[in-house]
Amino acid sequence: MRVAFGIIGGGFWTGGLNYLESLVSAIRDRPSLGVEPILFAGPDADPAILDRLAPFLAEAPHVSSAWRRTGGLRACRRLQGVVLQRDSIAERALRRMSADVVFQHSVWYGLRFRVPTVAWIADFQHVRCPEMFSVANRIKRNFGYRMLSHSADALVFSSLDALNDCRTYFPHATPRAHALPFVPLLGPMASPDSLGALLAKYDLPSKFIFLPNQLWKHKNHLAVVAALERLRTSSDGPVVVACGNPEDYRHPDHPQRVMDAARSPSLGGTFRFLGMIPRADLTGLMRQSAALI
Repeated sequence: MRVAFGIIGGGFWTGGLNYLESLVSAIRDRPSLGVEPILFAGPDADPAILDRLAPFLAEAPHVSSAWRRTGGLRACRRLQGVVLQRDSIAERALRRMSADVVFQHSVWYGLRFRVPTVAWIADFQHVRCPEMFSVANRIKRNFGYRMLSHSADALVFSSLDALNDCRTYFPHATPRAHALPFVPLLGPMASPDSLGALLAKYDLPSKFIFLPNQLWKHKNHLAVVAALERLRTSSDGPVVVACGNPEDYRHPDHPQRVMDAARSPSLGGTFRFLGMIPRADLTGLMRQSAALI
């Protein structure tokens, strides 16, 4: 079975790209499944992302103007999906790739789309934490998820909790809903000597708590900073080291609020933010840390 994947995430959402890489690498490691992952992308795709995913694919990525993320063809596809309920441009492109199934995320192909779809919905955080989203964003997600619940041949969720939410909000989709928990791609383990060098590289103490999350509002870094404030009188207070994307496209002012709070003199530098770091360094700091948040 040839399963087609589009690029998920990227510079603005590293978690989506990590999820895709972990998923296709897990498929690669289980040839007995009989699944061949293939990738489609537009000519405007980041070459570094294509190179990163290429080792886990059944063949070289399929690059076509049909998959451009902007421009007239993209607008035409959206119009077809809404008005005709069938994105025929995407359909033809997938047929040329001999795709049996397409893995669908944040894309609407239409109720009359003729290629079987597996739709990934990570969670229902806009329902559980509505204060983190604008009204327009909540309406868009509610409408999009409901349409996917009717159109997709299968629905995939990243946790049992999200699967249970699906059963609550979309009971009609329960027979087609499945939980597929994250399978992390760890890569080779670093030696103890290189871990020590990693601490020196970032000027970190030997004992710290690691928080590898983007500075998005719903990741709740301010709660961690508030906890450090309460612990500031302790002689053995913890140091928290954070890393990730320093921008929040939904709440552009939020990252600066976190950094301003973290620079409070009373914290004494117990909150360190490293920004975006190489994946190998991230996994090394996970191993070196005393605990993960």
